[in-house]
Amino acid sequence: MLEKVAFWATCGAVVMPVVSIAACQILLGVALAALFLQRRKLDLPVYWVPLALFFAGTVIAALASEAPLAAMPQFKKFFVFTVVLCVANTIRTASQVRNILLAIVGASALSSIWSLVQYWRKWDAADEQGLDFKLSYIASRITGFMSHWMTFSGEIMIALLVLVAFAMFGILAADPKKEDSAPFPRHPFLYIVPIGLLLATALVLAQTRAMWIGCAFALIYLVWHWNKRMLLALPFLASGVFFVSPEQVQERVVSLVRPRGELDSNAHRKACWAIGWEIVKAHPLLGLGPEMVKRHYQEYVPQWLSKKLPEGYYQHLHNIYFQYAAERGVPVLLLFLWMIGWIVRDCWRALLSLAPGPSDERFIFHSILAITMSVMIAGFVENNLGDSEVLQLFLGVSQCGYAAIRKS
Repeated sequence: MLEKVAFWATCGAVVMPVVSIAACQILLGVALAALFLQRRKLDLPVYWVPLALFFAGTVIAALASEAPLAAMPQFKKFFVFTVVLCVANTIRTASQVRNILLAIVGASALSSIWSLVQYWRKWDAADEQGLDFKLSYIASRITGFMSHWMTFSGEIMIALLVLVAFAMFGILAADPKKEDSAPFPRHPFLYIVPIGLLLATALVLAQTRAMWIGCAFALIYLVWHWNKRMLLALPFLASGVFFVSPEQVQERVVSLVRPRGELDSNAHRKACWAIGWEIVKAHPLLGLGPEMVKRHYQEYVPQWLSKKLPEGYYQHLHNIYFQYAAERGVPVLLLFLWMIGWIVRDCWRALLSLAPGPSDERFIFHSILAITMSVMIAGFVENNLGDSEVLQLFLGVSQCGYAAIRKS
């Protein structure tokens, strides 16, 4: 009984971040309790050494800071990392992982539907009040089931990549003759295409450029390993999406190279990175301490920015690499990258060991590698793993890959 509770609660803890942070953390707590009540030796994730050292480095950085108790939000976030322990001890087969990944896609599709309703409501409200929709929307975008558009976009990006990887590498693995194969419709592309368009539309309308960039690189990776000749079609596809998009989306794309003053956050992000660089130079080993950047960032504003900081949110550095290094020191950042590198290495090695042809394992490994690439690239311009929802989803999916690795 406890094994079933732990299994289903863990599945929910991996899927529910796209629906509710409260629900997914309650389920994570239930899964942990069910595991410990079984009173058996628990399997640790294979990368437990860098993970444990990451925790230790965070604690040391906090103790060395001026206000150790201010780091409590980051200590609480250690709880999110326990999803890897739950997955390591409950998810055992590639078919279970496949079903979890597709459940994430399904939940994200529902969130996307709600986001389109939000978009219509915002458009209607701006029209009634006589507001410029472009200006009002950029500060209050669609969020789906989440509380912020960055969190929503990070999750939709992950779900979209899973769906694309499934279509390219796993669709033929859905064999109705197999006992563990999910009961897919006879013509699966009849539901893959509409859901893919739904997710892509939500991602485009959310206008989060960091996720666009991360998703673009990950899609190139997936297409490269599926059919290299199809890479030639990507520029035409991107151009088509650009020209059929609303004008404000087109302007948002162009703003990557030609920002519209402070309406776009290019200058703000450059300022955050410059501040982060100054902090890292001054405190390379232990950083300022968790949660200390938002208290002291003004002390590290470089001289060329001292007259006036661009308008924006300065409570974090909009870059996961600067954020970890500035808060906890360069060694902790390297430990985090060691953990990510370990996951990528194991998935890549397992992928190379597979026989040719579509399979659950091939779909899973390509999904995890594409997701990791997208999250780490988007992390250059956004503190995406600072969101507990995105962090728990990313950690849970990444650890799920080890069930497929054991089989392969």
